[in-house]
Amino acid sequence: MDIERFSKNDKLLVDRTVSGRGQQDGGIQVTFKNLAPNSAIHLVYLESLPWFMRPHYHTLQTHLRLNASRKQLRSRENIQDIYYRPAVDRVRGSHLEMLLEVPPASTLTLSYDFEKAILRYTEYPPDANRGFDVASAIIKILPGRGTSASERGATYMRTTTLLLYLPTPDFSMPYNVVCILNLESKPILTQTIDHLDKHSHSTRFRQHLQRHNTTLHTC
Repeated sequence: MDIERFSKNDKLLVDRTVSGRGQQDGGIQVTFKNLAPNSAIHLVYLESLPWFMRPHYHTLQTHLRLNASRKQLRSRENIQDIYYRPAVDRVRGSHLEMLLEVPPASTLTLSYDFEKAILRYTEYPPDANRGFDVASAIIKILPGRGTSASERGATYMRTTTLLLYLPTPDFSMPYNVVCILNLESKPILTQTIDHLDKHSHSTRFRQHLQRHNTTLHTC
């Protein structure tokens, strides 16, 4: 699991993580913690994922927990609006925008699953085992109703990037195949060349002998 640092301001803490152990599936979890005791926070969560991450948004879940309690409640009421544009393989990534409300003194958690695509071997970077960087999410905190005119502008936050591990082929296999083929083909090629060389020598000897016999008969 790759855990990111908190991106925070005076009233909101944001934590974004990627989870999963296998090479096929994974998950994203985003946590919003409202530190304000009396005011809710309205925000727009914007996330763009690369095409090789195939999110399953039907698995999207929301959990709400009061900061003073350990009990979590599952509710979709905190998602006020949602916009999603699916990805196209090797053309564009997916795009997700959600209008969220985080109640005062509470923690809202979003989570969903995704599938990891298998790349062509030419699409891997030189250091394929390092993983792939996933762009940070953007949070736009909307001004509240009781804010002054000087504070009515929206506040933006960014999470840190994620590091995603994809199924990686064994790039040493072509080298191993070349070595094995060389080892196996060497005796065959050696015998073939030796046989051809002996055959050419015997053919030249017979031709020379035939010319010599022809000369003797003529004499």
